[in-house]
This record gives sequence, C-alpha cells and structure tokens, in this order.
Amino acid sequence: MFYRDILPINEHTVLQVKLSNFLNGVDTKTEQNILPLNIARQTYNYDFSSGALTNGLGFKDLTITVGDVTKTMSVPSTVSEIKNFWFFNNYNKTYEEFQPVLVFYTSEKKLYWAPMYTTDTNFYELLNLTFNSEPVAINMYIDGRNRIVFCSNNENDQLTAWDGQNFPVSYPDTPKINTLATHANRLFATVGNMKNELWFSDETNPCNWNVSEFDGGYIEINDERGGLNNVISYKNYLYIIREFGISRVSGYGEQTDFTIKHLALSNSRIYEKSAILCGDIILMLCRDGLYSFDGINFSKIDAGFVDMITKFDNSNAIGGFLDGKYYLACKLDFGDGQQIGCEATQGYQNNALVEFDINSGEYLIMRGVDICALRPIQIDKTSKLVACFKTQYQNKLGELTHSGKIFDTVSKKVWTSPKTDMGYPDKTKVLRNLCLLSKGDITVIIKTEEEKEYKFSVMGSNKPIKIPLSLRAKLFSISFISEDDTCNISNPQLEINLV
Repeated sequence: MFYRDILPINEHTVLQVKLSNFLNGVDTKTEQNILPLNIARQTYNYDFSSGALTNGLGFKDLTITVGDVTKTMSVPSTVSEIKNFWFFNNYNKTYEEFQPVLVFYTSEKKLYWAPMYTTDTNFYELLNLTFNSEPVAINMYIDGRNRIVFCSNNENDQLTAWDGQNFPVSYPDTPKINTLATHANRLFATVGNMKNELWFSDETNPCNWNVSEFDGGYIEINDERGGLNNVISYKNYLYIIREFGISRVSGYGEQTDFTIKHLALSNSRIYEKSAILCGDIILMLCRDGLYSFDGINFSKIDAGFVDMITKFDNSNAIGGFLDGKYYLACKLDFGDGQQIGCEATQGYQNNALVEFDINSGEYLIMRGVDICALRPIQIDKTSKLVACFKTQYQNKLGELTHSGKIFDTVSKKVWTSPKTDMGYPDKTKVLRNLCLLSKGDITVIIKTEEEKEYKFSVMGSNKPIKIPLSLRAKLFSISFISEDDTCNISNPQLEINLV
C-alpha cells in the first residue's frame, strides 16, 4: 500500500499524513486496511463535492415564487399524513395562460389542491372526490381540455378527471390501475393483480377502457422477465419496467400495429418505483445495485455506496430527477448501530436520500428522513425537488436544500475514515497532533484496534487549529462529527510517530 500524502519528516520515525481532499466519497466494499485515509468508510449529511466537508442535503417547508413574491405553502392542520402528491402545469385556454396546481392525497382518503400561479398559500379540499386507495395521476388532454386523471387499484374507485376548475368527472368500467403513462394518444397501465397484462385505453377517448377491436384492450406478456410493474413513455416507445427486465412497446394507431420487443434481462429484481427517466436514460435500483438503461444497454453503475443498499430489501425505494441529478430515497445500512432521525421510529421504510449526478458520478448521502414521494416542480422562477414523508414529517411538504438542516433542525453529520495500519502492520503508531481548518464546532473521534474511542471537542475558528492527541495504536480510524450549521472542515493533517 502506498500513500502519496505521507511526507517523511524523519524517514525512520515520523510521518505527516495529509487528508487534504474528501472528494473520493465513500467505499464500503473494499477491505478497510487497503484504503487511503481520505476515502470514507462511512459518511452522511455532509457535502464533500468541493473537497471540504460542508453542510449537506436538507429540507425546508415548500416555497413558491410568483412574480416578485415568494410564498410558503400552508398544509391544513387537519391533515395528519400526506401519502403522495402531484404537480400539474395546466393550460387554461380561456385566459391563454398556464395555471399550475399542486395536489396531494392524505391518509383521510381526501385530495387537496393549491394554485401555484397566485400568492395564495392555502390548500383546499377537492370536494366530491375521495379514493379508497392511494391513486396514481397523470396530466393529459381529454375532449380538447387539459385535465388531471386520477385512478387507483381499488375496485371501489373510478377513473376520475378534473380540469382544475369544475367538478371532477368519473368514468365507470375502468381497470384497477397500478401505474399509468400516456403513449400513442392512449393511456397505458399495469393493472391489479394481473401482472402479465398491459392495458390500454381507446385512442380517441382515454377514459374508455372497453375491450374491443375498436376501443381499448390489453396485451398479455409472458416470459422470464416476470411481472409488469411500471410504464415509462419516452420518444416513440413505451418501456415496461418488469420484475426482472425491460420490454418495449412500439406502434401508433390501430391495436394491430402494436409490437412488443423484449430488451434487458436482469438476474436481479428491479425496484419499480425507483425507475425514472433521466434525460436520455432510465436509472433504476435493482437488488444488487444501481443500473442505467439507454434503450438498448443495461449497465451497472459503480458507486462506493452501493454495498450499503444491497443489504436491505428496498421494495419501497423511490426515484426522482431534477437538473441532471437522480435522487433515490431508499434504505441504507450504515452499520453503526445508531438511530438517526426517522430510524428512532418503529416502522420506517426509507432512511436515506442519495443525490447522484448522472454526468460526473458524484453523489451525496442524506440520513434520517423517511421519504415516500419525490417529484420536481418547475414553473417560472421555481425549479426544485419536493418530497413528502412518513414518520416524523408526515404532514409536511418539503423542498430539498443544501443547508444541512431538516425543517430547522441541524442534522448530525459524520465522516469516518477506514481503520488502517498505514502500511506498517508491525509498527505502533503514536498519534501526536491533528491540524485542520474548521469554521464550526466539531467533535473528532479516534478509534483504535481495541474499539476504544477517544473524543476531542474542537471549537470553530477562522485560523488553523492544532489538536494534541498523544495516542498509541497499531490500527486506527478518525471521524469528524458536526452538528453545527456553519460546518466547513478542510485540510486535516496527522502527525504520527512510528515505534
């Protein structure tokens, strides 16, 4: 093992070890003792994209900018839990303008909506419309008008369309719908318990699902790729996300023109809610890691955090996409036995959010939030990722920030190095001093081979800080922990004697 940042002061006894750059992220798979000290064995709630450790991802109450006014949206106090939400950029032909609205579904089986094009901050109950199960929703033109279509997989619910102004209109005799997409002027859906059937509506009337040669119908798909779990429309094709692969529907017009081509075949289950169109590729989480699909090739993404994902069932993983970054709400194994945020609440489903840049491969990890829905909002001067939550924030709509705070609570931020012998297994290391820059208060923890912990409280400063350690160890790791909203840690250097 060779350390480029080890500079000998006295070539026989003293080492100066520089951890000057945190850009390399985390590696949980490689054996610890062969990793350099500046690759994290564990990190969360920090932003290390600049090479320093600064405030990471956070959330705050949703704000919308209308003209020169920024408003904070107000969820009614009667709402106990938001289960899902949707953003629709409706076009009003009468006023010849876009009138975007935000709609959410609650545990009380009600729908609420709020206008995004006015300075009104309130949500209003959508009267005469309830769903017994959490619906899916999509925006499309019906009878020449822009409408929001809601439907669910509950046999007592009906497909319902709303134009944003008048009372909702329901349509009988529709299938029990799990996921929905528009393609070839039709609605396509995966339905109920019929995991091998792809249903589609009438071409001229998307609310007509009658099975006939001239109306709607369904296609049976039976092969080793398993059940049909999600549908994504992209360019001229409809992609079907299946349990163990991807199939593609092509064709327009008559039902007889539809053709099915089977593409990717995976030996690992695909978590369907994580599959999101990200520009020209679809990103998704499988049981054995993160994958990209470009329409032909199905490729595994090599990222240091992947081993943290594969140790759990991530059936509740959810994907999102905004500004070149794929967001994955999932369950990660941090392996430290601690309970951060939502982890202290029984029954949480997700405990982390990963922000992954699809171009550079850089990523950030947020720990302690149980996210149940992720969607972008893009209107006028507003472009942001919005989430709703389970557990402690279940009655909130939050927008993603890089403040290191979760609704005004400063998050606990941790960066931990691998446990290493520095390439000298037969030598005892005497850790003399640690020098670094830290603008905020932090705690430094040194852990030795005997699992002994030594904590050092450090007050923030604009000047370099020198911390006397005077510790002996054959193996050691170092952690930087911050619960300060002025967090900025850089250029740490260890002075070590070899004995």
